[in-house]
Amino acid sequence: MPSSEIHRKLTLFALKFVPELFAGSNTVTLSEQYCRFPDLAMTGDPETQCFLFERNGIQFHYLPDAPLENLYRHYHAETDGRLKRSCPFVNPHYEFILEGLTYYLTLIPELLRTNRVVDAMKATGILLHVLQDNSFGVHTLEGPGGTDVFFFDRLKLWEKSPFETLCRLDCGSTPPVLPRSPVSLGNSPEEAALRIYRHWCDAIRIGRMSCVKVLLEGDPNISQMTAVSVQLCADVLQTILELSRCRPKGTALLSLNEFEPYEPPSRGIETTSDQSFVFSITTEEHLLYRFPAGIFTLLSAELFSADNCFCLFELVNNGIVVQNGKVKPGQPIKLRLEFPQNECGFKFYAEQATARIMLKHPAVHCAEKQTCSPPH
Repeated sequence: MPSSEIHRKLTLFALKFVPELFAGSNTVTLSEQYCRFPDLAMTGDPETQCFLFERNGIQFHYLPDAPLENLYRHYHAETDGRLKRSCPFVNPHYEFILEGLTYYLTLIPELLRTNRVVDAMKATGILLHVLQDNSFGVHTLEGPGGTDVFFFDRLKLWEKSPFETLCRLDCGSTPPVLPRSPVSLGNSPEEAALRIYRHWCDAIRIGRMSCVKVLLEGDPNISQMTAVSVQLCADVLQTILELSRCRPKGTALLSLNEFEPYEPPSRGIETTSDQSFVFSITTEEHLLYRFPAGIFTLLSAELFSADNCFCLFELVNNGIVVQNGKVKPGQPIKLRLEFPQNECGFKFYAEQATARIMLKHPAVHCAEKQTCSPPH
């Protein structure tokens, strides 16, 4: 829950790295007022409501959770003795943010192309506020793999409220040193939303780690959290700039590591130096994505057993199993999924013991001309 002053400084820092976006325009109101719109909307201010995305009564501000319990809690025994999940996994965080990001990444470039710069800055201020809330300070405790903001208070291990401590973190007054220049993260609003969401989740995880260190170690150094938050915002600004110019950039082949799974394995994924995935299967594990149609032409990978155990696999596209088989030691399986869309990816089932598998070089091939849905 960064203060208005923190939002102001983080916005100024991000704008400094992408000066072309609003070149020639006075951005003072963006950093002083528009980046506060989600907070002001809670007071009923009508101006702040104009571009505030809302879905099922939830505004694009405080976001739904991504409860991971159904990844490991509820199973029933099949007739063959194998355990299978009895409850489907639902990821409201993913669904809500992807829809909201696509809305803003379609809306803001269109406002810029029609020279509605002030309106574009208002919508950008909303987007930056939410990115900053979830990458700096107490709200990093929430989101994928997280908890609620009062979790540490309930432990009663500190004299001072951890919630209050994390609410008062300061990003300083000097722009951070970023590890790289801002980059555009997609050639269409849909692709960009998918890739920004991955960077957003990474920023949440790094911010959460920084906050826990502040509480447990008294470590006052939050420079990494500040830099990651500003990098995320700057990348989003650069993406908006490129989308407004309608000049596609980037590669036709993207590692699957560029995308946050809709449904991850319960114990997480290890990523190797060559961007391959390794993870364990104890009963049933899924690695599923939600890709809009028309964005990618192919999903490819090579499947290995990473130990001496067997497991069963299913390759899924549009919610339908299109390939299945058994993963055996020393027998790699090439996987090719044409036009991955909607629910797509991999399901694995352990046979007798925990198995470890590797997906080598998992990647998606981008469509040359991607579709773009208008905001609703």
